[in-house]
Amino acid sequence: MVGRRTALAEFFLMAGLAAYLKYRWVPPRILVFIILVSGALWINAIGDYRSELTQNERLSAPILSIDYIGNMKQAFTNAPDINNAVYAIDAVDRDFSLNFGLGLYDTIIFRYVPGQLIGYDVKKGLQSQFELDYDLSYNFHTGTTSTGMGWAFQTFWYFGVLWFFIIGLLMSRWFLAATRGGIVAAMILILTYYQSLAAFSFGPAGFFLRLIFLCFSLFPVLLFAKLPENAIQRFHAHRRLLDRKRFRDIALRIAVIFYSLGPYHVARLGSAAARCDLLAIEVAGRSVNYDWNPIGQVTFARQTLFPSDRHGARNSRALFDRILSTLRAHNSEVVAIPGWSGRHAAAAMRAAIDLGAAIVVMSDSQLHDFRRFAPLEWIKRRYVAQCQAGLVAGTTPPGLFGAARHVAGTDLLGL
Repeated sequence: MVGRRTALAEFFLMAGLAAYLKYRWVPPRILVFIILVSGALWINAIGDYRSELTQNERLSAPILSIDYIGNMKQAFTNAPDINNAVYAIDAVDRDFSLNFGLGLYDTIIFRYVPGQLIGYDVKKGLQSQFELDYDLSYNFHTGTTSTGMGWAFQTFWYFGVLWFFIIGLLMSRWFLAATRGGIVAAMILILTYYQSLAAFSFGPAGFFLRLIFLCFSLFPVLLFAKLPENAIQRFHAHRRLLDRKRFRDIALRIAVIFYSLGPYHVARLGSAAARCDLLAIEVAGRSVNYDWNPIGQVTFARQTLFPSDRHGARNSRALFDRILSTLRAHNSEVVAIPGWSGRHAAAAMRAAIDLGAAIVVMSDSQLHDFRRFAPLEWIKRRYVAQCQAGLVAGTTPPGLFGAARHVAGTDLLGL
């Protein structure tokens, strides 16, 4: 209506790119030809359209009175933007007066630093106030630019081509990621597509300004809405658990992890094995922390990862690899983890998350065990929030299980 060609072009480019990424729709060549010719005629006539629109009340009047062919011929015979670029490049090359991108820096300060908060004098002091000093011997026409070529040449001489190389590299990476299903890459690609093309007409500054705008507006929202990489796997695992709950004749595959099995572990695990497909994972057969002999034969499935403490049980990487391979071989649907303080607990948590298994944390922790520190308790809550249930001791689990008392959606079972 009002002749805003930038907004119109950006809208159609965004819609076309979205259609391609979603449906792989490619317009016919004849349609592309018609759009290019019509767009060229319209863009070169936009000045006449705006002037006619202010003098006529009817919308059709300015459209019909414009000399589209004449404006197109004038654009080929007298291109002021190209003339601007030629004179600007010649002046910079002659005087070697470069701004090294300080113009972009000043624009960033002007747009995104709030003078209302820090004061306009401080904001002005942050800007470089750098101005090119060369003899142009030419007056720019109002409403024209020096094109992206002239803008880039003024920054780093012939090396200004690196601006376009960076834009092309980023756009190619985002395009490949978007065609492979990356939703974030698709959003960035769509929102920066017009600016990447306009970089050749108006300069690369608009592209990088758009990226900064996305950093402040889009990326925080994406981080807030981000799901864990294994969210879908865990969702399906929990659905399988619900299905098994409906059909109780199917035994759950449960893995229970302890650092070293003792007599009371064997008694409880033996009872549990009668009700599910149980695998007991013992980190070390013998431990300096527990004064009991290694357990011999048991009535349930058991996997010992290391013979003793001194055979790799304290190596975090080795722990994770062995726990992950054991859980994968058992195809565990539920993993019971002993607390949160040991390396084996952290490794088991990471392995269970990678496999999409439900997690039960087991702990006898009490609020008055020792002095609590807020940063450590925050980390513990983040850890416990990854679990779907807690197995604790005592008659009042929420009071004993302090780390999980504020975690919504965590089921606590007291024994």
